[in-house]
Amino acid sequence: MRRAASVVLAGLVLVGVSGCEFITPQDTVRINQVSDGVDYSVGSVDVRNAILFSLDGRTATLVTSLINRSGAAVPVELAWTAKSGPASTSVQVPGNALVNIRPGSGGTPVQLSGITAPVGSNFRIRVTAGSTTADMDVPVLDNTLPGYSTLTPTPPAPSAPATVAPAPSGSATPGVTSSAAPTPTPTSTP
Repeated sequence: MRRAASVVLAGLVLVGVSGCEFITPQDTVRINQVSDGVDYSVGSVDVRNAILFSLDGRTATLVTSLINRSGAAVPVELAWTAKSGPASTSVQVPGNALVNIRPGSGGTPVQLSGITAPVGSNFRIRVTAGSTTADMDVPVLDNTLPGYSTLTPTPPAPSAPATVAPAPSGSATPGVTSSAAPTPTPTSTP
């Protein structure tokens, strides 16, 4: 009797302990996006952590990584719709390699101009890798966070303003001169 009770008790403990695995969803089974960007797989190319950075919603910088899982080089075309019509760029990703798309050293810069992509929205970019195509809805962020401060497009340098110079004595009309450099404006530092 004791032996039968031990077997039944062991069976109940085993069912009770293993029952949690059947009822409770396992967190290691679901992969959650842990960054601000999005991930896509297009044929043998993985697009990882794709984000657009913009200050004005009209010009944006794409930041992502393209990972080629095949042994052969794959041309990757990135296409989008600008106000003037379709636009695209191509990047060659070597076999079994990674290409970083980002501004600055160590990356391949891709800048989108003439677009409508307000900060906080998603912007559609079509990715074609070999013969496979996917549409990505890429989030648009600004440079508010410290790690993102260098990723927004560089605004064009302001042109030197034209200034009206006082007329030299004896002259009836004032002359227009152009300053070589803009006058620095005072800034306060915290």
